[in-house]
Parts: sequence; structure tokens; C-alpha cells
Amino acid sequence: MFEVKELWRGGDIYVRHRIPGMIVTRKGTVLAYNEARQAGDDWAMMDILLQRSTDRGKTFGEFIKLAEGNEDCNTVNNPVMVEDKNGRIHFLYCENYTVNGGRAMRRYSDDDGLTWSEPIDITEFTNPDYHNAFAFGPGHGIMTKDGTLIIPVWMVPKFYEAPVKSHTPSVVTTFYSKDNGETWKLGELLGTNTEIICPNETAAAPTSDGRVHLNIRTQGF
Repeated sequence: MFEVKELWRGGDIYVRHRIPGMIVTRKGTVLAYNEARQAGDDWAMMDILLQRSTDRGKTFGEFIKLAEGNEDCNTVNNPVMVEDKNGRIHFLYCENYTVNGGRAMRRYSDDDGLTWSEPIDITEFTNPDYHNAFAFGPGHGIMTKDGTLIIPVWMVPKFYEAPVKSHTPSVVTTFYSKDNGETWKLGELLGTNTEIICPNETAAAPTSDGRVHLNIRTQGF
């Protein structure tokens, strides 16, 4: 039997909660997070909120604000978490989809999501000269058997000459780290041909034979 528990509901401050994600740490702590939007659209003023459960989801604590929108960057978007082999929780997100002054950012926690580091700018690892809009996930990342951290991403290459805030036409790749989140690289691009039309939001899962399966949302231009 499954028990349904409502974590978020639109209210006076946040009218919508979008792009949810959840991980369960090796200690059993449930971390659930989302974009808390003050309006409905993707470019609305928003914050990223986290809730923790130390009783395997029976109860959750108060909101922890992990990122906050402001006049310079309305959106703090596409939150993704992944735990490394040492138990450190890595939280990745974007500001304004990395355009119009926005950046790709990382924070980490060494106490199961109770407290977090200051934000670290990781934009340089995203090849910013190649793309306009850029976003992680959504959802969560994975760790492979050799300790590699992998997070799916989607982006809009500049060569398509789309408006800078456009989410299409997009391509998908992976963002991975082999040194426990200190540095990151982009993987092979998918979607620069006509076989996969405009791939975007993607979830990753490890397979039993050591490969990584990507479940990709696609759409027409």
C-alpha cells in the first residue's frame, strides 16, 4: 500500500511548485526540492525550496531555501541533487537558464542536507560559448559504480540562432564529474540531427550491465 503525502500547494507567495526532484541518501534521509514560482511561467520570480525527512518520508521539516530569485535573476531553475561516494550531497541549479547574466551553480552538504555551502559558480564547465539557454535534469543525478557523477542537461546551441531566452531548438547531453564534483565535463551531444527532434528534459538511470539509460522528452520545433 502507498500513502500519498502532499508536500507543496500553491498559495499567496508561491502560486506553483514545478520541476520537482527527490533523492534518498545512504543514511535514509529523504530530500525533496522544487522550483517555488510566484507566477506560472518559466521566467517567473522563483525560489528553490528543500524539505528533509529523517523518518523515510513519514514527516518533513520546514522549508530550507537553497536559492532565491532577485531583480537581476528572476529564475533559479532546474534543481538537481546527487550524492557522491563520500556521502557529500551536490546540489546544482541555474540562474536565468545561464543567459542574461545567469550562471550555473553548485552547493554541497556534508550533513545530509541540513546545512549547505555557499554557491559555487560552475558556468565555465558548461561550455558557455556554445549555448544560450542551459538547464540541468530535471529531477536527480546518478553515481556510477566507479564513482562518476552524471547529471543530464539540455541546452539551446547558439548556431540555431534562436532568441536568447528560447528553450528550443534544444539538444541533450550529460554533465559529469570524476572528482566528486570539483570539476565537470560535458558528454556527447544528442539531438543535433533529425533522428531525435528537439530533446530537452531528461532523466538518467544506471542499467545492470553498467550502461546509462536516458529517458528523454522530445517535441517538435
